[in-house]
Amino acid sequence: MWRTPAADTDPNPLLPASLMRQLTAAFTGPGTHVVDLTGGLLADAVTGRAVHVGVFDDGDITIPAGSPEPGSVALVAVAWPPPNTSAAQRGEATATLLYAARRWLATDGVLVLLAGNPPGQPPADYGPLVAAAAAAGLGYLQHIAAVRTPVIGAHITTPQDPSAWTFGGALDDVVIHLGVHADVFAFAARDGGRHG
Repeated sequence: MWRTPAADTDPNPLLPASLMRQLTAAFTGPGTHVVDLTGGLLADAVTGRAVHVGVFDDGDITIPAGSPEPGSVALVAVAWPPPNTSAAQRGEATATLLYAARRWLATDGVLVLLAGNPPGQPPADYGPLVAAAAAAGLGYLQHIAAVRTPVIGAHITTPQDPSAWTFGGALDDVVIHLGVHADVFAFAARDGGRHG
């Protein structure tokens, strides 16, 4: 578990700047190349790295001119699920995204998928991500719960109005899902060199 509190100034409190800084510190070194597929959240928060903001569209990752060569990137950070995809399209889009990201990674590079777990949504099943990543040449490294609400001692604090953080339906009487963290899935490049 990482403590990554959201600040009032965060453009996206689901994926706060403190999380972006911590993951680049954990998975990259100074001066390394990083590909930001979070809509610029990482580029806005991180210094000391060569951050290239790209987009995933039409089954590939596009990075502006002057970017690093495929196979030379230390970290690819992706906001998941892929934008503009329905639940029915998500599996295929995710597999395509994983292959595209693997192509950019250096031999010891890391792909991180950042799932913000929006309030009001049921918990997602991320199990299929591991199998899809393995098929793309990525080994499962770790799952990090990045807690964005304050942690006091060993206790995670809850929102002042938990009713606004529940998901609808019959389960409201039984289960309250509080979106107090982001799930960060880290995958390491395998096999050396480019894949796919």
